[in-house]
Amino acid sequence: MPKEVNMKRARLDVDSLGDDELREVISDALRRYGGDCMPLREFVDFLRREYGLSREEASRLWFRAVKRKVASVGIALVEGVGLCTVIRLAEEEPVDVIY
Repeated sequence: MPKEVNMKRARLDVDSLGDDELREVISDALRRYGGDCMPLREFVDFLRREYGLSREEASRLWFRAVKRKVASVGIALVEGVGLCTVIRLAEEEPVDVIY
């Protein structure tokens, strides 16, 4: 079982987080949300509340995760919320798309 690192104790330096650290932060949020994706707005609120990030830092974090292919952002129908932008961890293995 991998050792869990508690990054919440120290202020996150969003611009220096590696892929594993980004994945850990997103996994933490998804685990608490209870699903494989969560509304992006709630993810930003989670980062602000649990990690003490500003809205700008939270946005940079999720954008960095998407850019590094650690996470993906898309549109989903979320129960109780409706159609919204969601974040999820990226697939470990690329999916072949057949046209």
